[in-house]
Amino acid sequence: MGTIFQDPTITDISRISTTMASLKSLSFVIAFALVGLLTPLEVIHQNIRAMEGRNSYTNLFIRLGLVFVGLLLYDRIFDFMVKTSTIIEYSILSIDRWSELLAQLAQFFETRKVTFVTSLPLIFTWLASFLAILAQSIMYWVRYCLLSVLYFIGPIAFVFNIFEPTSFLPKAWFKNVIQLSLWPVVMKIIVRVMLELQVMTYLTSANTNLDVLTLVGINSTFVVMVVLSPYFTDHFISGQTFGPFAVMASTLISTKTASILKGVGGSALRSPLAPTPRNLSRAIATTKTVLRKHVMGRSREGGRP
Repeated sequence: MGTIFQDPTITDISRISTTMASLKSLSFVIAFALVGLLTPLEVIHQNIRAMEGRNSYTNLFIRLGLVFVGLLLYDRIFDFMVKTSTIIEYSILSIDRWSELLAQLAQFFETRKVTFVTSLPLIFTWLASFLAILAQSIMYWVRYCLLSVLYFIGPIAFVFNIFEPTSFLPKAWFKNVIQLSLWPVVMKIIVRVMLELQVMTYLTSANTNLDVLTLVGINSTFVVMVVLSPYFTDHFISGQTFGPFAVMASTLISTKTASILKGVGGSALRSPLAPTPRNLSRAIATTKTVLRKHVMGRSREGGRP
């Protein structure tokens, strides 16, 4: 069937960074504008925490470094994730075996003409065969569109790592990209299990002998597995399972970035304009003294008749 729904090159996610190149420039403009907005907000946030003795200016420099490294290597990071998932997908099930299965699933509705005067079982068989092809095509199209949207908002999500209250957004972005990329991987694993159960043999025999029950059963099972693949992927890449890997990855990246920015961050913190630990401790001590005098004075006034 020569339609766009069966052209794998159209929904090839490895081409997203090329097809979305014009929109990436707009995304980067928004991202750099947010850098100028979120950096002062994070400085204010750290100053407020300094009054409580819980500031962490070193982490601010590390997050800034991570943001600029992420923006600099953005295409490589995105392409690495989507291309890795594609390699895994076709390692589980080759293109030839996948095409052969799709051809067998589509054989009934492509070769047989079904009309309203045809018996009801044949109509159900034709519909099941048609939906089996349509479901997997829609899944690839939806994944391509959603990954394209994530590619556009990726640089913006990276910048939100500067502001500590919104630093969870880049992690959510990575999780969503990985989940969407692995949709076909989970589906191909399920299909591989079906093929190991000799589904192709039964499907070929059913098409030859017009075994309606077998055709409807196999096609319906395939549709259900395709529809449930996103759910299974979300379950596998949940917070409980993906969390430890995200922590390890973020720790590794933070350690490497911290070593690179150690000299820069140290010199910045030692500058006269920067809040050094000595200045911060003096400010905290002065604030505590003022507050103590204020509270003691109020308590004495309250104790007078």
